[in-house]
Amino acid sequence: MGNFIVTNKAAKGGKGCLVAMVKGTQASSVIDVLSKIPKRIRVKVREVTLDMAANMGLIVNRCFPKASKVIDWASPTDSTSKN
Repeated sequence: MGNFIVTNKAAKGGKGCLVAMVKGTQASSVIDVLSKIPKRIRVKVREVTLDMAANMGLIVNRCFPKASKVIDWASPTDSTSKN
């Protein structure tokens, strides 16, 4: 089981970069936690990078309704990934 991690890209890896880390990836659990972030902040999110799992799309649609979705096609074990 993985984690759902929310970061602030503008922080460029520095202070304030980690916004939330939710244990697990079950949509209902992640949505419950992210819903604690005020909606006025969540609607400001412009872009979300996610993997191809269906539950990830559901989480983004519910929690970040104005964000565009960018699919991360590379997997951590993909030798062609340039991470």
